[in-house]
Amino acid sequence: MLDSNKLQGEIPSEFSSLPNLQLLSLRNNRLTGRIPSSIGRLVNLKSLLLTFNITGEIPAEIGSLENLSTLDLGSNQFFGTIPPSLGNLSHLTALIFSNNNLEQSIPPLQGLLSFSILDLGQNNLKGNIPAWIGNLSSLVTLILEKNSLEGNIPESLGNLEMLTTLALKQNNLQGHVPHSITNL
Repeated sequence: MLDSNKLQGEIPSEFSSLPNLQLLSLRNNRLTGRIPSSIGRLVNLKSLLLTFNITGEIPAEIGSLENLSTLDLGSNQFFGTIPPSLGNLSHLTALIFSNNNLEQSIPPLQGLLSFSILDLGQNNLKGNIPAWIGNLSSLVTLILEKNSLEGNIPESLGNLEMLTTLALKQNNLQGHVPHSITNL
């Protein structure tokens, strides 16, 4: 862990030559540039924590990190879309992309049934809240606040029996609050 220092420059691509690395944490530094695509070679990585640092697009190669359980890229300056390749991360339990500039819609991640935290708040996400989120039976925290999401709140969110935090404020949602949510 190299958190909370004054490290500068780009994330070295040489990290990819550490095949046994399980935790890469560079939170709260002064890093610039993008995540190197070579990050996809860290096949044993379980946690990637890069908050408060970098810019650019999220590389699709992160979807190759099949052992990844925690991915925290919050409070950076990421733009573009959430790569659909993240749907390959079957061990992922926490996905935190809050406070970036991500656009488009929420990609299909419905195969990731182990999620306990899904935080996509404070971005520029558009479209509807996908109904498949209601199938994430392990979900404890769902944060989609401060985006440009629209449409109705899916009835399926009432299936999230483990849910303790639901943040949907400051979107363009409309319609009725589903009765199923009162069962949570």
